Amino acid sequence: MTKVQNSQGEKATLEASAFLRRAFWALALGSYLGVGSCGVAELPLVAAGQRQEIPRFTSGVDVVQFTVTVLDKNRRPIEGLTAADFEVMVDGKPTPLAAFAAVTLPGESPGSATSIPLVAPDVQSNQLSAEGRLVVIVMDRSIRDGDMKTAHAIANAAIVRLGPNDLGAVVYTGQVSRGFSQGLTADRQRLHAAANLTTLGAVHELPTMPSLSAAIASHAAPQVIGESAGVPALASEERSGECVCGMCVIKGLTDLARALAGAMGREKSILFIGSDIAIASTVQEAGNYCSAYIYPGRDNLTRALDAANVTFHAIDPHGLDPLEGISFRTESLAVLPDYTGGRTVINNNRPEEKIDAIFNESRSYYVIAVARARAASKDETPHKIKIGVKRGEAIVNARNLYFAADPKAEAKRAPNAAAGALNELMPGGDFPLQMNLVPQFARDGSSEIRVLLGVDSSVAGKLDVLIRAYDRVFTPVGEPLKQRLDVPASAVTGSAMFQWTSVLKPAPGAYEVRAAVATADGKRAANVIGYVDVPDLKRDGIGLSGIIVTSGRATTLRRVFAPGEAIGLACEVARLKAGGAAVEVRYRISDALGQELGSGEMTPGLGADTARTHVAAVRVPEARGQYVITVEANDGRKVVQRQMLLAVR
Repeated sequence: MTKVQNSQGEKATLEASAFLRRAFWALALGSYLGVGSCGVAELPLVAAGQRQEIPRFTSGVDVVQFTVTVLDKNRRPIEGLTAADFEVMVDGKPTPLAAFAAVTLPGESPGSATSIPLVAPDVQSNQLSAEGRLVVIVMDRSIRDGDMKTAHAIANAAIVRLGPNDLGAVVYTGQVSRGFSQGLTADRQRLHAAANLTTLGAVHELPTMPSLSAAIASHAAPQVIGESAGVPALASEERSGECVCGMCVIKGLTDLARALAGAMGREKSILFIGSDIAIASTVQEAGNYCSAYIYPGRDNLTRALDAANVTFHAIDPHGLDPLEGISFRTESLAVLPDYTGGRTVINNNRPEEKIDAIFNESRSYYVIAVARARAASKDETPHKIKIGVKRGEAIVNARNLYFAADPKAEAKRAPNAAAGALNELMPGGDFPLQMNLVPQFARDGSSEIRVLLGVDSSVAGKLDVLIRAYDRVFTPVGEPLKQRLDVPASAVTGSAMFQWTSVLKPAPGAYEVRAAVATADGKRAANVIGYVDVPDLKRDGIGLSGIIVTSGRATTLRRVFAPGEAIGLACEVARLKAGGAAVEVRYRISDALGQELGSGEMTPGLGADTARTHVAAVRVPEARGQYVITVEANDGRKVVQRQMLLAVR
């Protein structure tokens, strides 16, 4: 990055100590850093004033694509630049742009975030905007017990500031607390719940994991958990346990940056909430024990950040410590933000108030691409990128380096198109794909996930399908469900899409479910990602499935209806033991302000006492707008509920 400014909202730069300046020489030189690869078609430059689409690169000329933010001296975005305003140097040589697009994000104000509905849509789509932010909130194990409330405030402030096209994630770095993590999603309620799951500092090994579903049900109230032994004052001094020399965090951040290597049209950032990071060692012991781990690990991390074009921000929840001041710990926090053009917030008792400034910097950015230099280039050869603009005192933030394509990566490619699509960072693909995840119960009361997929009718024919569940630490659960469909085009004539139902059988818990569909010839593929909480019947005694919507007696993925249109609602209620008091199941419809517009009882239908279906026929409101349907089941001892969002247009 160039001309980095880094402080608590003011124009100032942290000066590193002589020791740290020596320790960080490799960062300054840029050796061993950065990797990027994108096979893309050459695109024409877009003239000013035209509507600019994010470049979609799939084949053809080999280029390097990345986002660039351009700020004035007060770190405010400079808008309205054209391709002619940029000067790109690769290895010191002027390089023309292969593609260019300017992006200004919609709804960029703190108040606009309140318009995002609290209830997330229950139908996921792969038709996402190509522009927007990807923000990963990292809750680090270095957060101290007394600082966790502030850490929550920082994370929640960031979630509130996510715009309508943005996706967020919450990642914990502790060995056990990482099980609280939440993958990329637009579901703000789920993000708030994940961010607030801990009440003790992440430096403690937590003996039990709180429940995500319980946190969501309690509107993200912090869950009480236990405590165990702590770790040394500096991460780089840890010699035993889960994180020798603090390397578990460095490795975790490296893996995270590598996972963010896709979606190059989005502005990507890691918001590191913590009080320390092992970026150098203070201990000069025989053999430099930790140095042998820290410096190679740091180089791998900065290379991964360059490859993914990620901006790293560090926010210390510890606040102002008059006895400490600027120290090795606080200087260490500033290194990665300085390298990537991010911000460091330290010695501030209200760090959450700096979130707006961080988000404002990326409300406008540029997507550019340059041809990759491949001639006589080895895969470990770094190519230095320097970007300037024809504006005085502009701060330009972009990737620093890229590496030639790694030939070994070709050998690691997915075995087929469906498998490749399943592993994509974000939903997308060559055709529309929708998914509805409904937790439900088998006849014996065991839990299931009903997966309803809908595919654009234009791809009817022989299709390969992969569906797989992942746990909270993004580990695959069981084997993927593999299907081969043969859908004649004549069978879907006149329909916009066709749909089918599959069933997964995981244990109770919170899951990410991914589905991928590819044509049998492998030329077209699409993927979609969703999240689902499967009730624990043995723990709760009563469970409520997700809500199934029907139209004309057929299950539908539609969530937009005509004024007054008739629809059906169905859900299952399961109990651990048969008999006992009858379960009352009711629905209600509320408007965007929470005002109840109608309600009624759902009629029990097919099934046994251990798992019985309840149904209701309703009409959506006449007025256009967004509405929430809530279904509650009450057995006299406990009330469980599900909600879904629909719209009338």
